[in-house]
Parts: sequence; structure tokens; C-alpha cells
Amino acid sequence: MLTLTRSQGLAFFAALLLAFGGITACGGGGHEEVVTDAGNHDDGMLDESSIPAELGGNGFEEIADSLGFATGGYSAEQLALLTGANAKKGGKLHKTITRFVLTFRPFFCGPNANYSENKMFSDFCYEGLVNINAIDLNLTPWLASHWKIHDDSLTYDFRINPKAKFSNGTPVRARDIVATWQLLVEDDLQSPSMKVSYSKFEEPEILSPLMVRVKSKENNWRAILTLGGMAIMSADEIGDLTATEFVDGFNNAPPIGSGPYIVKPENIVNQRSYALTRREDYWNWSDPYYSKTHNFDRIELEVVRDNPTLEFQKFIKGEQDYFYFTSGTIEDWVNTDEESYKMGWFKKMRVETSGPSGMWGYVLNLRKPPFDDINMRKAFSYLNPRERYIKAALYNEYEAEDSYYDQSPYANPDNPLVRYDPSKAAEFLKASGWTERNGDGFLTRDGQVLEVDLNIVKPVEKFVTPYQEALRAAGIKLNVNYIDGNTNSKNAQERIFTMYWAVMGSTVFPHPRTSFHGELAEKNNNNNWWGYSNPTVDSLIEVYDKMYEPATRIKLVQQIDKLLMEDYLTVMLYNTKGIKIGYWDKFGFPPHRYSRFCQAGDNLDEAIRFWWYDADRAKKLEEAMAAGTPLDPPSQPYTVYDFWRNQYKDPS
Repeated sequence: MLTLTRSQGLAFFAALLLAFGGITACGGGGHEEVVTDAGNHDDGMLDESSIPAELGGNGFEEIADSLGFATGGYSAEQLALLTGANAKKGGKLHKTITRFVLTFRPFFCGPNANYSENKMFSDFCYEGLVNINAIDLNLTPWLASHWKIHDDSLTYDFRINPKAKFSNGTPVRARDIVATWQLLVEDDLQSPSMKVSYSKFEEPEILSPLMVRVKSKENNWRAILTLGGMAIMSADEIGDLTATEFVDGFNNAPPIGSGPYIVKPENIVNQRSYALTRREDYWNWSDPYYSKTHNFDRIELEVVRDNPTLEFQKFIKGEQDYFYFTSGTIEDWVNTDEESYKMGWFKKMRVETSGPSGMWGYVLNLRKPPFDDINMRKAFSYLNPRERYIKAALYNEYEAEDSYYDQSPYANPDNPLVRYDPSKAAEFLKASGWTERNGDGFLTRDGQVLEVDLNIVKPVEKFVTPYQEALRAAGIKLNVNYIDGNTNSKNAQERIFTMYWAVMGSTVFPHPRTSFHGELAEKNNNNNWWGYSNPTVDSLIEVYDKMYEPATRIKLVQQIDKLLMEDYLTVMLYNTKGIKIGYWDKFGFPPHRYSRFCQAGDNLDEAIRFWWYDADRAKKLEEAMAAGTPLDPPSQPYTVYDFWRNQYKDPS
């Protein structure tokens, strides 16, 4: 694994992509290029021969190293671990999802765009300047073929690959990077976390159509990471739009991107389905990595709203190809008894990677009573009987969560371990004046009953009910209301909740600023759901963002983690043991199924990226089903792939 010193900052672009879960930004705003004699770019066509080599033109590769530029890529050994030698392009993958996208704007591009659905299509339809190696986390080329960090550790140059093109055929140019940045810092984009991140840079300077320079306003090890993570869009399409026009204009169909897939408007059926289509004309198929990845011709996503049981039924009937077992279908994982499974037509596997687990829990809104009182937050935490339903309802396939950074080195081993303890909860309730009970057995204070509203989707009811009963026994009335997932998500972003059942993706390299810094506490449409503000945490984040030494950064996040746990922001739930997957036996996959740091919520992204349709397997499956004959029936409940977690070692 890499370490990071001040002079080696370029090695850790990995942090930002993983910290934002992938591509994190969008584009907008016009810009006139400052170089007028480095090639004809009036209509999007580049005359590379007229761009000087030192500014990215012909001959740049030969002198790049002498100019201080770096590049990267995958070794043959890494590709053998990550991809399949027999991978082929073609076929499709059909998958159900629980909600329709709230907007077709890219990930974090304005309101309601910071959800897993946006991340998924953004990962495949848009590209940033630099990507990461999925094994060693070094920088690899993306839209930029080369990058440079100047000696001041504040200035960054990116040389754009001359071959890079948008899906409409126009080349990616430096002014597209500028347009991306310009919209990102607009208040009217309604993406406060992005404004916070990108306002720390001066406006990018165009050195030539193929080279852009950006200067950070402050020393921050994350600076190049932030810059490299922008999902670049075409200035020709969005450059003349205001932020408001951009937000309103791309709700129902996505803007142009440069990635290997495209979402075609004709493949969008509102609230029902949409599809990603692989681009035959993608500009980078000749790259050794892309030649073996992004293999499916079509990814079909069908909405089955808030009904995991129906999703599983569609899977076992062959109406979808791929299934991710969650807490809502854990009984089906443990007690799979379907004939199609016994015959070996679909199979199960559990993949254990080195990825962090993410956070599951009830987010408490600190902006209003009762959770503006820490005693109340403690009481609700100690009344959660999660150990009981982890055993009874989750078959011990999950484990109690005690950190915001579980299953990673950033988790503080000294965090308070909160377990069901109604006596301790009663002490905290008493400290806040809740001691009297009315005739119905509910706690009262000043004539008011202690009651809290919780909106949930129907499938999580079986996990909420034990908690509701424990609260009732303690004299607390939990009013559970059933609501569709889209509405619940919108309410969370607009802070219309008291408690919110949340599943939050984690990161290999934490980015606590976007979730826990006080500068976002009173703003909507960001990941500080709690409205949390703690000056000590804020100061630690400031130190963390400027700290180039990895071991010290780990200690800083551990300190932050303990403070968060001691402030009882979340009634913690559980995290999964491995990624549990079912699939029909018509696919090929790499030897270890997913990448080294894949986390559970990214499993579909990784299947799209690394799996492929195997026509020979599909034919054998079709013949076996037609004849009613078995096809390698399972000798054990599921196959475990644990190479990344338990066997892989970094080269010395």
C-alpha cells in the first residue's frame, strides 16, 4: 500500500474518488480560452500539430518526464488479478433497483443527486481527469494522460489526452474543465459540499486546448484529488447555462459525457426503468484496462419500488440476472430452497474484500428537539436491542456497528460500545426531566408526551418493530409512518425528519469534512444529515486536510470517530459480513469477482465493470433449463471468495 509524503501527493488521488464514492462533480459556465495561438478550437476541432509539445501537443510524451509530468497504469500482473483473460464484449445484464433516480444529473450535481443511483450511472457515463488503480491506489490516466504537481504543492497541471472525446464526437478540451469548475462553485447549483471543496481553488487557467493549470488557495493533501474527481461535461452543451438552468434542465435526461456508456433518452421510462448502452465509439477501448472491462452491451435497470421480496421472486424466476442479498432478504440467503438453485441454474457467492463497511443506523436530527439534547440521543441509543434481531432476524450474518469507519484502520478501537441497556437509558431520560408517565404508560414532561416520528419504507418494518417495542417499554412513543423511498430521500436532503433510517457508503480514505464539518450543518443537500457542528471536530478536520503523513491522518480520523460516537449522532445498527450475491450461471468474471476495495454498496458497479456475458455458459444454461437437467448443482450453500481480505499482500 502506498504511503504519502508532501512530495508524493500525486499518488493519492485515490482518496477523493473513493471519498466521494466515484465521480463527484459536474460542469457549467462559459469560458474564453486564454491561448489563441495553440491550435484551432473554435468549433471543437483540435489541430494538435499547432500546439507546442510542452503544452501537450505532438511530441509531448517524449518530453513529459523532463517537464516533471507523471503518468501511470496497470501492470500485467495487476490486470490478471482484476480482469478476466477471456472477457468479451457483448450481451446484457438485467437488474432490479429499489427506486427511480431522483434526477439524471451526475453525482453530486445539485439537489437530489448524491444517491447511489446517480453514482452508478455517473461512474460509467462520465470521466474525471485522473482515475485510480483499483489495487495499489496509485493515479492512473483518465481524461488526462499526464499530471504534474509543482514544487509549491499548490499548483497542478493536467495534460488532456488528445484522443479523448465526448459521446457526440467532439474532443474534450481544456475549456470543458474550466466550465466544470465554474458551475461547481455557484450557489445556485445547490450543492454546498461541492462549493466548499472547489472554492478552495482559483479559476483554472487554460495553457492550451490540451493543458490546464489549477492553483489551490491553501495547502491540502486532498487538492489534486478534488481536481481529478470532476466529472467533465461539454462546455458546448452547458457553458451558456446558469446554474439554475442546469439544475432544471437535466432532471429527466443526462448531459453529454465521455464515458464508455450512455443513457439514451429513448431508454428512459419514467419511474419504471432506464438502461445504459455501451458506446462502440468510446475513445479509449484500446487501453489494456478498458479492453477487458465494461463488457456488457446493455445494462437494464428495472424499478421494483421498496419490495425486496418481489425483487427476489423475480430473480429466482429468471426475470433478473443478478441479485444482491440485503438485510431484507437475508432469510432467502440463508434458506435458499428454490428448484432453480438446487439445479445449479443460479448460484450464490459471498465476496470478502478489503473495502470498508459503510454506516447503517437511525440518523438523529440535532437541529430540533428532542435530539438537540445529548441525553436524549444517549437514551435512544441504549434502547436499541440490535443484538436481539441480529441473531433472530439476521441469522448472525451481520454484526453490531461501533464506528463510522468500521472495517477500516480509521475505526477507533476505544469507541464506546453501546448495547441495549434500558436502566442506563432511564438515567439519561431522567436527566432530561422525563420521569412521569401518563395513564397510557408514556413519559410526559410539562404535559407533553415523549413521542418521535419515524418515516420508513415498508421492508424495514421487521427491524424497526423490535426497537419500537423497546422504546414503548421505556415510555417513548415512536410513530412509524410508511413512505416511499424517493420521498423519504428528498425529505432527508431537505432536513424534514426527526429520525431517518440511513445507509451511508464509506470510503477507503475518509473525507470527514463533507459529512461532519460545521460549515455544512445548516445547509440542505449535503451529507451532514445530522446538522452536526463541533468545534473540536472542525479543528481536527482542518489539521487532517493539511496532513501529508498517512499514519497521522489515521490517528486524526480515529480521534474524530471517537468524538462522533461520544456525541451519539446516530443510533447505530449493523454491518454485513461479506457481499452476498446471487447470479444466473451465464456470466464470466475475474478470478476474485470484484476489486480489492469494493464495498457492499458498490457490488453492481463492480459487476458492470469487470464481469461479462459468456455466450457458451448461457447456451448450456438454456439447454439445461429446457431439459430440466442440473448444471453443476451446489455442494455447499455458497462459494466464498476472500482473496482480497485474507490472502492478498502488497508487493514488498
